[in-house]
Amino acid sequence: MKDPYDDIPIGVRRMAWGWFGEAWPSGACFDDDGNLRADMRKSFPAGESCFYCTEPFSEEAGDSGQAMPFEGRAVHVHKECMFREVAGPLAHYEGRCRCHGGSTETPGMTRRQEAEFLATGDEIKPRRPKREAVRPAC
Repeated sequence: MKDPYDDIPIGVRRMAWGWFGEAWPSGACFDDDGNLRADMRKSFPAGESCFYCTEPFSEEAGDSGQAMPFEGRAVHVHKECMFREVAGPLAHYEGRCRCHGGSTETPGMTRRQEAEFLATGDEIKPRRPKREAVRPAC
């Protein structure tokens, strides 16, 4: 199947949406048939920091991530931080975010630690009990 991005030169696609580090199960690293998108792999952004968490990338620590276009340039993000931006902060799942009058910060965790926690797939136990539905009296 032809992808609309196929008409964009590979060098431009790699610069704007390429991935770096070890491949992980995602559309960034693998095509729909499960083949590695080696042509989208870019060099490790040594000396740069993640656009979302602002922590420096570390090849020694095994960081992986991808590029994304922002204001006419490409910025790089950890794969876990990208997931957090899509899925939302831990505070939302625990019912203590701005939606509930709180904040998006998680005490005792950096933004990067929170992103790594969310990306592990560990069960997140809410701190507040779920509200029971109230049925009107007949």
